[in-house]
Amino acid sequence: MSIVTQPSGNGYAPLWTLAEFRTKFGRDWTDGTVVSVTNAHWEANGIIPIGTRFVKNPGRIDVMFSGNNTAQVRINWVVFFPMA
Repeated sequence: MSIVTQPSGNGYAPLWTLAEFRTKFGRDWTDGTVVSVTNAHWEANGIIPIGTRFVKNPGRIDVMFSGNNTAQVRINWVVFFPMA
């Protein structure tokens, strides 16, 4: 799957708020959840996604980049949930 997001200029861009995550996946974010990301349209924006982070306050999941950028970027993502 992919999402277009707007980097903040500070090395990250939001993927989902916790409410959006819950709506999209039908469950809450939990410890052990992994989100893997890659740049889906290198020609439009060559920034390199290096990982994701969970931000407790204000409650969101961000994609982290190798540098600062403010141009829109399409991110391919996959979510892995821990086994119950």
